[in-house]
Amino acid sequence: MLSVLLGAAGFAAVLCLWFPSVLTTPELREIYDMTLIRGLIKAGLLAAFLCGAASSSSSAARRSGSPVSAWPGWPR
Repeated sequence: MLSVLLGAAGFAAVLCLWFPSVLTTPELREIYDMTLIRGLIKAGLLAAFLCGAASSSSSAARRSGSPVSAWPGWPR
């Protein structure tokens, strides 16, 4: 679920970068640093990818009956 939220937020942020005159205000565009904003978007999209990959591999391991799913305390 977190990966979907981060991915959607990243997509919305990219749309704001592509269409700044429509989706942002001129007053705020003067305040924030675009290098920082782009870095945050990249970090958020990377985190979304990693969360999705971890979730996918975890559920695949549980379905296949691999030893990873037999670890104590591992959710089944």
